[in-house]
Amino acid sequence: MTAGPAVLALDIGATKLAAGIGSADGEMTRVLTVPTHASAGAESVLARSLELAQDVHARAAAAGAQAEALGVSTMGYTHSDRVELATYFPGWTELVIPAAVARLFPDLSRRDRQRRACCRAGGDGLGQPARCGRRDLSEPRMAADGIGPFEAWFGGAGAATRVADQGPPASVAATFELAETDAAAREFIDALWTGIAVMTANLCTALNSSVVALGGGYVRDGANASLLGAVALALAYTGAPA
Repeated sequence: MTAGPAVLALDIGATKLAAGIGSADGEMTRVLTVPTHASAGAESVLARSLELAQDVHARAAAAGAQAEALGVSTMGYTHSDRVELATYFPGWTELVIPAAVARLFPDLSRRDRQRRACCRAGGDGLGQPARCGRRDLSEPRMAADGIGPFEAWFGGAGAATRVADQGPPASVAATFELAETDAAAREFIDALWTGIAVMTANLCTALNSSVVALGGGYVRDGANASLLGAVALALAYTGAPA
């Protein structure tokens, strides 16, 4: 990892939980992932998420890497006493996430205005946050709530459901691995990437965006190059720099 400030990052997703240490140049190390097990309920998912973050934090500290801040990406809009627009997990809207994080990470959970704006523009799954200068243009209907039409079809949970309906393999990750040798798997992944790429290009055209940031499980590991390639190709049609 490049020397400099480090951040303990936690991603609470619909299909998996991930935690790691991020450096100032964007490199992620000490990444651990586990299945979300959404059927266990909101309290269980949050508890397991924080336990995962604690595990990564402890391992990093033992190796001499001290995180200076904590970043949590999760679904909906997180307030101090509730969560809005997060219906994928029953009970998630009643969680008091900031307090739960502060209890376990009192030295890392300082919040400032800029960080809150970034969290509001984020969320779980596929959403369409927008910023113009310092203005957050996102509205509630643009949040990735786990049940919106785009999220339901192209997001991790929605795509996994469609994969399962078609038979083995039963996950997007497994389908991606199979795509090199299986025509049906390759067709599924191509359609998935194309849909995300076209939506990204359309948003760039509508908003005249100067920067595009993609995050989440789809842009990690081996899927990174093929998805970014599809997005770059779609952006080329808009005349925007890729």
